[in-house]
Amino acid sequence: MKVTVASNNGKTVAYHLGRAQGFVVAEVVGEEVKESTYRPVTESVPARGARLQMRHGAETGGHGHRHGHGCCGEEGEAEHRHGHGQGAGHGIAVVTTIQDCDAVIARGAGPGMIRNLAAAGKKLYLTELTSVDEALNAFLKGDLKPAVMSV
Repeated sequence: MKVTVASNNGKTVAYHLGRAQGFVVAEVVGEEVKESTYRPVTESVPARGARLQMRHGAETGGHGHRHGHGCCGEEGEAEHRHGHGQGAGHGIAVVTTIQDCDAVIARGAGPGMIRNLAAAGKKLYLTELTSVDEALNAFLKGDLKPAVMSV
């Protein structure tokens, strides 16, 4: 099973899943991490209006977003892209980047990203933990519960 943690720097859990700059992807066997790597979101972003085929034939195109700015205390956030201008294309690139993963851990996710993950068959786990290692350990112990998602 592959579990991924949204992270902008490979160490802390990203607050905004849909605008994460990368992911720590962990290969989990039983109750331990066998291998983990950092995977930046570098997939080419589809042209505006493009659609990503999802599980069960659902498509996603999305639209812009609204958010508060409560995330800026995160390590590495001084240089992060807040997503203004990234919009749905970056969200699609995020889902494409983690398409081979089964579970996704983040500190927060907007409704569009939640729909995209549900359509792609991914389980989302939200946490208040800020360390990638702590979040993975909590997942392995069963301390994280899946978020309620619908398409």
